[in-house]
Amino acid sequence: MATNLFDIINPNFFGVLSGRNRVSNFLLITEISHFFGSQVTVERKRLIDYIAEQIKVMHIEDVGDDIGDEETYEVYGGTNQHNQKANIFITYLEKRGWLDRDRNQDFIDIVSRTDAYLEIFDSLMKLIQEETDAKEQSTALLSLYRNIRDFDYKNATTSVESIEIASKDLEKSILSINSKIKRFVDKAMSDSSLDEREILKRLTIDYQKLSAYISFHNLYTKNNPNKYSLAITNKIYDLQIDETMNQVIDDYCKTKGLKVEDESERLKAKRYIEQVYEKVLFQIETIEQSISDIAARNYSYTSSSVDRINFRLNNERDIKGDINNLLKVIKQSALEDEFETDFDFYSFDQTDNKSLFTARALSKIAPKETPFIKHEINPEALAKAEELIKQREMYSFQSVNKFVLEQLGERDKLLANELHVDNIEDFIKMMLIPVYSTNSSSSYTVNKLKNQTFDCLKYIVDNYEIIRRKEN
Repeated sequence: MATNLFDIINPNFFGVLSGRNRVSNFLLITEISHFFGSQVTVERKRLIDYIAEQIKVMHIEDVGDDIGDEETYEVYGGTNQHNQKANIFITYLEKRGWLDRDRNQDFIDIVSRTDAYLEIFDSLMKLIQEETDAKEQSTALLSLYRNIRDFDYKNATTSVESIEIASKDLEKSILSINSKIKRFVDKAMSDSSLDEREILKRLTIDYQKLSAYISFHNLYTKNNPNKYSLAITNKIYDLQIDETMNQVIDDYCKTKGLKVEDESERLKAKRYIEQVYEKVLFQIETIEQSISDIAARNYSYTSSSVDRINFRLNNERDIKGDINNLLKVIKQSALEDEFETDFDFYSFDQTDNKSLFTARALSKIAPKETPFIKHEINPEALAKAEELIKQREMYSFQSVNKFVLEQLGERDKLLANELHVDNIEDFIKMMLIPVYSTNSSSSYTVNKLKNQTFDCLKYIVDNYEIIRRKEN
């Protein structure tokens, strides 16, 4: 039995994914998996030809650049540089334990993927897939419950092993949910190419579709541990009774080919079975706290995101940025003589990201009559400018404030789930209400309600209370 990871895999195995060419290496490893498909072995020459074509198509120039000088590789494929690079890469993977090289009965070189390749590559692909099956995650607890409830005494060993697998799946699911949620939010907030509306879409609509969020919501509601915890613990206690335990131990020894009467082997079987039971009991005792911790951190993530959006949507700061963007679009367009603009305080040749933030005394004042050269207006640029202002007005502080006042009517307060939301524009305004509530000119304040959600336009939304601001 191996006691060290590197007794099982090549010590240089992970170097393939840690060098300066790790991105290119992983892309090509993915292509190798695609080429293998369900085949156990493939002809080495055909694999090299395929990888050579992928190197050419994807314009990968750095293949083999991170291979040590002490390593030498046979040249394959004549003078074709892509085939030579492909051969170097395949040999590179063979020497590092990703591929096994052999010859078939016709003395043709063949390769196969090692067990380390298969296991680790599969785990990496699951890790990078944002949309892991939410059903698989959210039903982990239900699966554990069913395996314990339907314990088959005639096939006790199979039942215990099924419980162990379900327990591990549940543990992995709980640990990954919070990580996936945090990664999604961080990614949405760190993408500098997104404007405010796109960020809101990521954090509202796309967020609702996130498998980890769906899994978490299911654990928090319809599959809450409270529904199964008592039944699971009572069943485990029943299975720990001496008579039942001896029956399971007998079956385990017979199934695994152990001597039923040998006390040392019975003790090993008992320890394994008890470890499975104790782990399940510990999970059930701590799962409620784990879910509460995830809820608290999730609330912290979303609150932090709202604060950051609030900063970006600050009405007084960002309107200047909008004017800058509009001026740039207009400047890129050819303008007619009769085209009027409200922005004649500054010369167009001074327009940049800082010009409108400069004190007026330092700005270059344009003449009262700005001479324009007669050209046709670029309709696409003008439409883009108009759309920019239109979107800003639709989700501006004034627009959301008006939306709230209309919904309040004569009331002093109402809950978010009482708002009339019939379309996606109203939905986004509803998500913006807490963001704008901190504005000193707002006609309302918001009281956030923890652990309360409701369905809106088929999405799950955190509930909050809207309170009319009292006049001084």
